[in-house]
Amino acid sequence: MTTHESAEIWTSHASRIAGLADLVADTPVELDEVSLAEGYRHLARILHMGLLSVHDYGSTTDPHVYLAKTPTQLTGGVTSDCTYYECFFDGDRAYRLSGTRGSAPLLEITVIAGKIGITDSGDMIDSIREDTLFVEGAGKDGRFDVTMSPDPKPADFDGNWLWTDDPNRGRATYMIIRQYSMDTSNLVPAKIEIEPVGWERSRDPISLGDIDQALRKSASFTEVLVRHWTAMSAAMIEQLPNQFLIVSGAAAEDEPMPTGHRFSTAGFKVEPDQAWVITIPGIGGSPYDDAPYWGLQLCNYWFEPLDYGDTWGHINKATATYGEDGSVTAVVSEQDPGDVADNWLQLRGHTMGSAQFRLSRIRSPLPEIECRVMNLEDLRSTL
Repeated sequence: MTTHESAEIWTSHASRIAGLADLVADTPVELDEVSLAEGYRHLARILHMGLLSVHDYGSTTDPHVYLAKTPTQLTGGVTSDCTYYECFFDGDRAYRLSGTRGSAPLLEITVIAGKIGITDSGDMIDSIREDTLFVEGAGKDGRFDVTMSPDPKPADFDGNWLWTDDPNRGRATYMIIRQYSMDTSNLVPAKIEIEPVGWERSRDPISLGDIDQALRKSASFTEVLVRHWTAMSAAMIEQLPNQFLIVSGAAAEDEPMPTGHRFSTAGFKVEPDQAWVITIPGIGGSPYDDAPYWGLQLCNYWFEPLDYGDTWGHINKATATYGEDGSVTAVVSEQDPGDVADNWLQLRGHTMGSAQFRLSRIRSPLPEIECRVMNLEDLRSTL
């Protein structure tokens, strides 16, 4: 391929990017200006994250654990109370994870067969949590090692083990490390590295074919991921706005979700002179006081947290103000509702979006969240 001919790689990519504009311009819901602007920004962000996943950190012969989410690097389903790391690897090979525990109360290391946007599905193969992780030493500096192997854990092995090749569920290729904390500003994250066992890491020099494939895959990644999350937002806003729905598989009678979380979610429409009042009954009492974590998170139409790295768009078990009956009432509005609201979640220009409620590490039913939309002036006179 000549230098001139190589330009086709980029011009073809530019054409694919241009086609992605319809994901923002042709939504089933009429978007406000803020949501439109965020949509085009979201496309650029996901394209970048796609390139990280399929190329920069996508080599299974040279795997690295990397910080996957930042205030400018967000996908759907993320909460401001969690720090996320990712790694791509070959589940047919052996590895060793090693690191320090950090200070996050909840820690999850999960290996998955595939990742949405890169493969058709993403099934969990194995997971280690804070309550099953063996750590040498106390506190944030305690150290641990985890063996990752395509073989099942031997019966006489006492250490940490992640099985990466389950014949019934598939071969893991992707790892996500989640660290939940109710005060991420003071979080000391776990520091984790991955090393091959019994083989040497390697990576060939980049070629034109490599970057062509990576750019193609990053565009496909963007389309799949954006469609996945906005389909949820649009359906909720159109069909049942401002009401929380339990996510499939999260009811109390279901088997516990793989890493111990249950979710309910909502799409919202709130005008600048309105307030969306959300009440979580009994969340401060039994049985929910046994949960180490719960959180209520505002997101935009694209399912990005509104305040990742900040605190104005979410509350959690530690930051919420509780009523005498153990309930928590949050007021979602553009304008400050004043003294009538102890838990104000700010819209900052948004009139639509999504919200998520997480309940972690207990089997109890999700609370039936109560919602109403009212004029802000009426709210000030009634609460």
